[in-house]
Amino acid sequence: MKLYRLMKAADDGLPAIGTKFGMLGVRPKDAGNSKKRFDVPVSSPDDIVQPGMGGLSVNSDPNALKAPDDEFHLWVIESEQLSPGLRVEEAGPPHHVIEVATDTTLAEMQRQLAETRENWKRVE
Repeated sequence: MKLYRLMKAADDGLPAIGTKFGMLGVRPKDAGNSKKRFDVPVSSPDDIVQPGMGGLSVNSDPNALKAPDDEFHLWVIESEQLSPGLRVEEAGPPHHVIEVATDTTLAEMQRQLAETRENWKRVE
């Protein structure tokens, strides 16, 4: 399945890795700011993320995504290109999340997501 996401590009032209909106990585919960949006309800790199807790937001319909400004580009990846430690779960079509397949630390989840970086292709 093709999965689409709006992300910023790094200097090398690939998706920027990080924990902010529009980056390749999940936003952890901010223990100091309960109103801040998060993708997974854990904060520390050693905290355990379980399947079903959330993940990287993606979409199966590229037309449902609108870039907030010119810094954001549309990227696509095939679900088959994800590592065995990651899986795609439907979150209300056409929205999906890339989440962990088994209990994993937040740091390991971020690493697995970052490893997909070269598989994301920019949609022109």
